[in-house]
Amino acid sequence: MKQYRRNNQIITVVENGINIAEIDNVKNPKRKKYDYLSAGRIVKNKNFGLFIDSINVIKSVRPNVKALIIGDGLEYENLKKQREELKLEKNLDILPFRETRKELYKFMKNSKVFVLLSIYEGFSLVSFEAMRCGLPVLTIEYETNALKSYITKDVGTVVKNLNAKNIAKKMENLLQNYQKKGKNAKKLAYNYSTENKIKELTEFYHFVHSD
Repeated sequence: MKQYRRNNQIITVVENGINIAEIDNVKNPKRKKYDYLSAGRIVKNKNFGLFIDSINVIKSVRPNVKALIIGDGLEYENLKKQREELKLEKNLDILPFRETRKELYKFMKNSKVFVLLSIYEGFSLVSFEAMRCGLPVLTIEYETNALKSYITKDVGTVVKNLNAKNIAKKMENLLQNYQKKGKNAKKLAYNYSTENKIKELTEFYHFVHSD
């Protein structure tokens, strides 16, 4: 639960909850396939093109980098074209949305770092699902990206300079510490379970009606 002050009024936000049990029931692979994962609606404001450019920068110094994008949307074919133009077919997989959340969690647990470069983002349920899967999160400093307020240096990275070279550098730095920060992220995500959010919402309703 977060509180904000706007126009001399206090606004209380109770975030969505994640299904802890369903996530935890998905087994971890013996070896992770992907260094980086990004997922969501494939539209321009999600900045998947910038993610691909960042992977291309990393490839120039580490040719075996492996990344994955999962999602559907208007820019899907454009991303595949961008991948082809940059010759990233061996480095980047692009897949449509999974039929079930369980399938998505399998890919999350097969990855090391979750990257979300969206300039318009709310709580970002998918980011907290990734954290519960043990992934630290890299996101961006942007006024309309609410996720940044949840990501501390203990669980990920918030990038201020939005160009591919800088993002690539921050991604690689986070990758070096993904296990430690991933453990912290997993603990943080537990606070956002569906059960905890229902409890918070119930307590808030009681508080409102008691006035």
